[in-house]
Amino acid sequence: MALRRKHSVERTGVELLRAWAAASGGAPVGVSGRLRDAAEDLAIAADRRPGDLVAAASRFGWQAGDDGWPLAEIARWLETLARISGPSGKGLLTYEVAVALSAGWADGFLHGASRDAIAYARKVAEAEINAATDNPLFFPGDETPPLDHEFAANWPAGYDGRERISYSAGNFHGEPVGMAADVLAIALAELANISERRAQMLLDGHHNRSLPPNLIPHRGINSGLMIIQYCAAGIVSENKVLTHPASVDSIPTSSNSEDHNAMATIAARKARTVLRNAQSVLAIELLVAAQAVEWRVAMEIDPARPRPVASTDWEQANREAEQFEERTRPERRQEIAEPLGEGTRRLYLQVREAAPTMLRDRMLEGDIRAVLGLVAGH
Repeated sequence: MALRRKHSVERTGVELLRAWAAASGGAPVGVSGRLRDAAEDLAIAADRRPGDLVAAASRFGWQAGDDGWPLAEIARWLETLARISGPSGKGLLTYEVAVALSAGWADGFLHGASRDAIAYARKVAEAEINAATDNPLFFPGDETPPLDHEFAANWPAGYDGRERISYSAGNFHGEPVGMAADVLAIALAELANISERRAQMLLDGHHNRSLPPNLIPHRGINSGLMIIQYCAAGIVSENKVLTHPASVDSIPTSSNSEDHNAMATIAARKARTVLRNAQSVLAIELLVAAQAVEWRVAMEIDPARPRPVASTDWEQANREAEQFEERTRPERRQEIAEPLGEGTRRLYLQVREAAPTMLRDRMLEGDIRAVLGLVAGH
């Protein structure tokens, strides 16, 4: 049981954060068609929080192909960059906050906080798994005199504490686990919040750097991936309710002898639901990011060009739809993936193996569930 619990805690943090790193690694590519420049490294070097450094290295690793850099090596790398690098002045000058906080030039500031919170929850869970949490506790055969022996003068009539081997204490209380589960739920909900914002940005024609709105041909007739952003928005809103901390509540039970209760089981159940919700939102973002990469790469859309004026020319719309279908055929996926970093290349191909390119409106439940399987490691 302890091993299963430990594995569950580890998967909650490591697997979801790896999925986040993979998903957010594609956002700058989809939005601006580039990875990073020296200014990003300088910004990270100025931040010394462990979670931020690991988050940045993890995302950069997905883009470059290495997701396992030691923390000490990362710190030395960033320190060297801080000394010798200067802002390049290249690329687009601004990002939306969702990109800047999680996948752009200020990488990891939000997800680093989630990493640190997940690490705290894991530390508490592992300590509790290996702790004595029963009540009372029994110490048979211990050569140390019972604690009651020191208070023999205060023993009530008829009581002999010389043979006492059991003691009641507070080891049973679930407050540490309850608080950790509440913190874990908040950390996971924030991963989902920022993931939904990145997905929305890729779909919004006003913010996605000249990509078509909703990433679909024949816009207006087709809604494209717009509707799965609705789904993501509903999920993150549900998480906001679920992340109200259960551990701040207490109700007396057992004739008031148990006058403070941790509500840790409620906190744990809520955290499990938030985890599943966060995985679903990441799956949605991956679907959106894969489609954005196809428009950016296969259709050769320059992120710096002016946003095109919406056209009502049906023939032109037909030509675009036919061209997009031709350029995103399954046999051309390797060609589309070629300009990506090694990690995001593998990820794009995995997503497309699970869910095909969206060419026209269709049910997307199966696509979400298939990519969810990748995120959850099923």
